[in-house]
Amino acid sequence: MSEPDDALQRALRSMLKRDAATKLKALKELADIALGRDGGGDRTDGGGARARGAEELAAILPRWTRAFRRLRLDDAHAVRVAAARATRILAEGAGKGLAKHLKPLMPAWWAAAHDPSAEVRAEAMGAFDAVFKTPEKRANALRFAADEIVAATRDELVTFRRPSDMPYRDGTEEELRERHERMVCASVAAVGGFARTAMGGSGEGEDLDGADASTDEKVRSIHWSPYDRVGVVNA
Repeated sequence: MSEPDDALQRALRSMLKRDAATKLKALKELADIALGRDGGGDRTDGGGARARGAEELAAILPRWTRAFRRLRLDDAHAVRVAAARATRILAEGAGKGLAKHLKPLMPAWWAAAHDPSAEVRAEAMGAFDAVFKTPEKRANALRFAADEIVAATRDELVTFRRPSDMPYRDGTEEELRERHERMVCASVAAVGGFARTAMGGSGEGEDLDGADASTDEKVRSIHWSPYDRVGVVNA
């Protein structure tokens, strides 16, 4: 297995900075490096930047997953859009190497695809549709990561039911409240989207390393209750 690329790792480290401008610059740098665009570094003898191969991009996915979990909740709308765009570049570029890393990545990716912002939703869902090009492939990808998606949704709607419970608590009280609202809205929408998409495919012909078809049971493990103030409880 290829080792994580140094230039890609440097860009990821810059995304830990608090200000949006630095994050946006780092996200652009990450995309440029991955695609071999000018400004991405590691220039070849011919003067052009070197695009990273599938193994190199697959190797960075665990670190990207950790960064994306935070970036998809970022207070800056532009950062969330750029992070969703970067997910498409890395996921498409990783090719078959994506499968090994899909389960941990999918919860944040699917939540981003249901962000309250239409632009963020379009970018993240467009990435999902581009990587999984048919309804059957999309359904199987969600079934493959069903346990992880359901667990993450339970955390966001039950464990993190107050802004002070969230794992990322930097910023002002108002920023934290708005971040929590975005997270809850995205998670609620993601539950419905998960049910529609995961149950919409035939489930045949596009197995992802043992994906199961018991999606309806997983979805029923999260349901609405008029007595739960967040709106989601365990069955």
